[in-house]
Amino acid sequence: MSRGNMGKFIQLFFLVSILSISGFPANPDVKFEYLTTVDGLPSNYINVIFQDSFGFLWFGTRNGLVRYDGYNFKIYQPEISSYSISGRGITSIHEDKNGNLWIGTDFNGLNKFDRKKERFIHFKHDPLDSTSLRSNNIWTCYLDSSGYLWVVYADFTPDILNTTSGRVSPVQYGFDRSGIGRN
Repeated sequence: MSRGNMGKFIQLFFLVSILSISGFPANPDVKFEYLTTVDGLPSNYINVIFQDSFGFLWFGTRNGLVRYDGYNFKIYQPEISSYSISGRGITSIHEDKNGNLWIGTDFNGLNKFDRKKERFIHFKHDPLDSTSLRSNNIWTCYLDSSGYLWVVYADFTPDILNTTSGRVSPVQYGFDRSGIGRN
């Protein structure tokens, strides 16, 4: 591109940029609602916020999982029942293609929330089971497009959980002698 054409291109680029920005004025009517323990949250410390496919907001707090419909809170905390959530410190929330929620906790493993039955299924570390979680200290999770849940622990080691079978596979990683990562 010649120098003259480059100058015209830059001018055109800036003109289009300015016109596109001025065509979208800011909306001055945006309102925020602040929610606290006074409103019903179990903690003011929120680790994660997630909106599910039904429009509910889910808050992962230091003191439990919260579902919010815009008006009311439903709080999920550990109880005596084996179908309650396994821990209070919520670190991650994701939804699979079947509408189940996957909830990571800081010291109590992973939970699958079955909406139809309104119960939690626990996935925890078992030193005698190589297909269980490597640790109960979940830092975060990511659900990929194939439906696998990538679980990352507090020590940053990852595992992959098959959300259909519930089986966990360790992610093989390391370095060869040349210093290049291998998988």
